[in-house]
This record gives sequence, C-alpha cells and structure tokens, in this order.
Amino acid sequence: MTLPNNTVHARLLHLSLCAVAAAAISACGGGNAADQTMSVAEAACPNTNALAVTGTAESPAVTAERSRRCRSITGAPAPAPAPGPGIAPAPVPQAPAPAPIAPAPSPAPADPSPTPPPSTATDLGCGPDIGGWTVPVPSAANTSVALGDVNQTGSRLYYISAATGNDSSGKIYFWDGSQIIDAAGKSKDASGAAYGTDPMNPSAAVKSFKRWAYVGPRSNPSSDIGSADKVGSPTTNFRTGFPDWWMFRRGETYDLSADLTSFAQQGNPNAAAPDSSLTVPGGRSANERQIVGAYGDVCQARPRFIRPIANFVASFKSSYTAPLKNVAYLSLHFDGHERAAGAGTPGVVLLGQAAASTDILFEDVWFDASAINMGMANAAQVKLRRSIVTDNYATDGSHVQGIYYEGTRQGSLRIEDSILMRNGFSRGDPKTTAWPPSGAQSYDIFNRNLYINGETNSMQSGMFDSVSMMGASGDQFRTGARVERNFFYQGSVGVGAQGGYPDSDGPTGTILDNVLQKFVGSGTDENRGQPGWGFILGGGAYAVEVARNIVSGAQYSSDISGLQLMPLFQDCNHAFAYATRSNNIHDNVFDTGKAPAAISVSDGVTGSQGCFNYSFRGVKSNSVTDNVLVNAGGKDSEYITVGAAVGTTTDTALARNKSFADRAGAAATLGWSAPNRTLKTYLQSRGVSVSSVDGFPEYFQLATQQRRGQWRPDWTSTPLVNHIRTGFAMPALPAK
Repeated sequence: MTLPNNTVHARLLHLSLCAVAAAAISACGGGNAADQTMSVAEAACPNTNALAVTGTAESPAVTAERSRRCRSITGAPAPAPAPGPGIAPAPVPQAPAPAPIAPAPSPAPADPSPTPPPSTATDLGCGPDIGGWTVPVPSAANTSVALGDVNQTGSRLYYISAATGNDSSGKIYFWDGSQIIDAAGKSKDASGAAYGTDPMNPSAAVKSFKRWAYVGPRSNPSSDIGSADKVGSPTTNFRTGFPDWWMFRRGETYDLSADLTSFAQQGNPNAAAPDSSLTVPGGRSANERQIVGAYGDVCQARPRFIRPIANFVASFKSSYTAPLKNVAYLSLHFDGHERAAGAGTPGVVLLGQAAASTDILFEDVWFDASAINMGMANAAQVKLRRSIVTDNYATDGSHVQGIYYEGTRQGSLRIEDSILMRNGFSRGDPKTTAWPPSGAQSYDIFNRNLYINGETNSMQSGMFDSVSMMGASGDQFRTGARVERNFFYQGSVGVGAQGGYPDSDGPTGTILDNVLQKFVGSGTDENRGQPGWGFILGGGAYAVEVARNIVSGAQYSSDISGLQLMPLFQDCNHAFAYATRSNNIHDNVFDTGKAPAAISVSDGVTGSQGCFNYSFRGVKSNSVTDNVLVNAGGKDSEYITVGAAVGTTTDTALARNKSFADRAGAAATLGWSAPNRTLKTYLQSRGVSVSSVDGFPEYFQLATQQRRGQWRPDWTSTPLVNHIRTGFAMPALPAK
C-alpha cells in the first residue's frame, strides 16, 4: 500500500509536499492551570441553527422538542396539535443510509434495554453539558514591568470580533490574578463598567479588535501588533514563550482570506495576501500556555473560520525559531468546505516538529473538511480531545485522510473522547454529494478517517474513548498504539508495529474493550476499503493484549474472520524486522458469520515481496484463549501460507474458546440478552426516530452538534460501547 499523497498548500514556502497528512491533536489536562470541571447550566431556548452548522435542516422532531423545552421555561402556551398522523423526522440529505447488502441478523432474544425520554436525544439547545473541560487561567501581570511593554511577563488578552470589533479602538487586556484589567491597570472602563472576572466570557465593556491580522503574532520577534510584518506564519516568533491569549467571539464567522488580505493591502492595494494562518509560537509551560480560543456565552456556536490562506494552522521545525510547544486551540470550528475549485485540502499542518515540541492541545475543535496533517518524522507530543473530524475530502482522486500522522519514536499522538466520521472520500464533498457514495466516490484502500504511519511512542499514543465511523476505508495504526474503549463502525481496524522492535522495548500497543461493528461497502467503483473484516494485528506487533473486544456482524455480516494475525501489516517502507509474536488474545467475542474461520493466521511472503526482508517464522508464539467464536462453519481458525511458509504448521495456541454457529445459539448458552444490538438500536433506545438502515445519518447529525456547552454523553463512545457490551453479558465500562 502506498503512502497518502496529500498536498500541503502551495503557498507554504511554495513547496509541494507529498505524504504529509498528519495528526494534530489535543492535550487533556489543565489549560494554563490545572484542569477544572465546569458544568454548564441548562438553557433551552438558544437555537444552534442546525442548517448552518451541519448543512442539514433540523428535523421537525428536534424543533418540536426545542419548542417544548423553551415553553417550559418561558410559560408560553403549546401550539395546537397539527392534524394528521404526526410528523415524521425529516430525511438527512447528507447521509442517507446505505442499502443492506447482507442477510438479516440471526434471531436473538428481545432487547430488554430501557427507552429513556426522547428529550435525552433531541435536546439540541445549550446544556446540559458533560463538564470536565480545560479551563485555562491567564498568568497574572508583573507589576514591576509596564503592562504595555513587550516584555511584560503576564498574559496579554486579545479579544477579536469580526462583527463588532475595531482595530483602531481595540484594547489589549491583562489579568491581575482575579479579574481582567486594562493597560492602565484598571478593572473598569471610563463609565465604571467592570471588564469581568471570567477571561473566557468578559463583559461588554471590553473593546475588541476586528482582525486576526492586526493582533496575531509576527515573524519578527520585535514587531508588535499592527505592524506590517507577517502574521501567523509557520515560523512566527513575537512573544515566544509568553502566555498570551487570542480569543474569538463565539457565534461569528471569520473569513481568514479577507482578514489577511485587507490588512496586507492597507498600505499597498496590490499586495498579495501573506502565507499566514492561526499559528502562534507557544507559551511558557504546560501551566502557562498560549491560547487560541473562544470567548462569550457557551450557548453560542464555536467561532467558525473559513477560506484560510496557508491552512488554518501551519508550523514546521526550523533552525531560526523555537519549537512549537505549550499551546492550546480551544473551541474553534475550522470549516474547509468553502474552497476554490481544484484547491487542496486545508487544515492543520505540523511538519517535522522536534521532540521539544511538547504539550500541543486541540480541544473542542471541529475539523470540518479540514485535514489534520502531521508528518515529516514528527516528534511532537500532540493531543486531540473532545474534538470532531469530519468530511475531509478531495475532488481529484488524490489521497486524503481525516488524520494523518508520520512520526518518530519520540513523538506521541493521543486521540481522546473524539468523533471521526465520513473522511477520506476523494471525488467530492460528502456534505454536498449523495450519500451513500457511489461510482468514483469510492470505498478505496488509500483513504480513511485515521492513518497513523511511521513511528511513535506506541504505549503513549493511540485512540481512547472515541468514535470512528464510515471513512473511505478502515482505520490504521501502523506504528503500534493503544486502542482502547472505542466504537468503530468500519470494515477493518489494523494495528501494526512498523516492522517490529526488540522484546526489550516492551509491548507495542493494546487493543482493549472496543466494539467493532462491521461495515461492508458496496455500490462504488472500488469497495475494497470496507470489506467487513475485524481487527488485524501484524507488522511485528509484540506482547499486545487483545481483550474484551466485540466484533459484531449484527448490522452487516461478511465472509472474513474477526481477527487476522499476519507477519506484515505494512509495505516495503516498513520492512520485516521481527515476527508478530507473543500477543495475548483473550475474552473477546468474534462474530464472523460465514467466514472460512473465526481466526485467521497467515505467514510467508510471495516472491515479489523480497523488499520485505522476511524470514520464517513471521507469526509465532501467540495465544488465543477464552474467546467466544461465532462461525457458521464451526471452524475456529485457519492457517494460510505462501512462499517459505508453505508446508509449515502454525504454533498459535488456541485453548478454552467457546464455538457457536450463530449468535442465537451463543445467546441461548451464554445468557446474552441482546447480541443483535447495533448503532441503530442504540439510537432508538435513546428516543431517536431512525429511518435509515443503520442509523449512521441520524448519528452524524447529532454528533456534529457536539461542542462545549452541549457535549452530550449520549453521543460519546462509552454509552454506545456499553449498549453493545451489556447485550453480550459483558460488564459496562465506567461512565466518564
């Protein structure tokens, strides 16, 4: 398999960079101070404008529920009931359901799961919120240094509003330890109005700037705001190491192209817009970060950014700038749907970051048609937390991922409590093209929600408590990683180890407590990306615990095993070094339908694969014990060989596994109450009316409205995983 061929914006140093699609990401834990838990009080009436946010009209059921909640607060009378049989939910145009391509699931006991009130699912107003967000605190001003001095060690607070700001009258603010103050050290304006005690929600007395180009950090370390120097460049330098904040007003849209161009042309009407983005140089420490975030009422939508020039964020390692570190991007919406014909995929691009690039956080960011590209032997430590990655697409058939990472063993990438959906389609925007895809808009084998490549610190990196659904192909953790407590609706999930490492380096990852609901692609010119497989473990993976996972064929059955063990997960860029060995697969459920066997072990390479540097045995000393194996043919395992492995026998140890021909038989023996549960039945259990085959269109609409202020537990991974687990008599995971 070849590497992705994403092209970074041509303006970025005028380079055409291939295979740079990387993962940007988010650090859990405190902002500029320790993480604090914040619960947002319920407020029913504000309308989040589903059409503007998702491109899909809000369903009548959602509108009715919002009206009901609003009436309960305002005391307004209920409208007279409409005649007729009732209002059916409106169709969701951007994601109609795929046609079923597999036989109906085997009969199983009736699902006893309770159905909570519909308001749990349809309450799309502000709150109740899950809480537990990063709540940074500015660094207090140093009274021994003038507040306006460029060397003031405390945080500068810049407030930016495209709608009401003014660059001529906007002011820089500071923090005295308990309240916002101005450059004169006062906590109130001339009329006596206080600026406020919440730096993320100041009072109306604060005077905001209008343009990012005016207040963003400059390349020249001595160039203050408003100067003509380049702003937000990949090597920006002004006030590097100072804990400054740039806060954009919620509910507004920021046209970065217009913003940057208008500023560049103030002195020269013919000037071209600079190669700029929302890049900042980074703060002092993990407790004194630089913040690019949102201010105002959390009932308002994230500030939305469109039409970037050099991506939304772009940074690369250089000899003349300090490493990017100690920075948090909080509550932002990067919307790349509005792009010129033939333009590349905009997004977040972090290239070649050094091991000193620590503490880079993206939290509550919606990467909407905005790819996360983190490549060129990246060694940064990046975290993506409670963020959404959707619809990263191309139009010319080129490679495109939701998140692409190509790193070193010093780097780490953690994806926590996040949602990845509908990425990797390369012949048009899934938001505006028909769903499910058809024709050239295909389930190909090169594009997906998540592609982790190269190397990484595999026991510090991975995906946790997240949801990944319906990419162009299944997710790949080629480097090795921890994959824990996630819900996948994909045709496969692969975990490798970059060819393998010595035993002394320790385990190369984990696969624990996940649910993989199989998907089988159909109806396009290329369906190989979603074949209906289960988990794949190979590439020299060592001492990986694979435990308490469920691979379910309840939605789509397939003829492929639930777990594949193989020597090579990668291509010649990751040559064979060590066997896939000493992995412990136990206490899982592998539901494999009419597959030749529940577990597949393969070994050997063909004559054309000499570059792999393979030597027999490539899969050895693995144990498969105490699992439930559902296979229509009653076959627990198969051993497939080519090349030097032909004529050999496997040493994979299978013991104490329980075998059944179908889920119904297993349920009767093992006491499973509802093994036919799926994403669709989960939504129905939450009061959502589901008209699609699989529930994905309905989930997409709900999940893309998740944000701080209305981050619903119902649409996160834990209750979805638990819905499936408890149907298979597994204990529920703890609530987060």
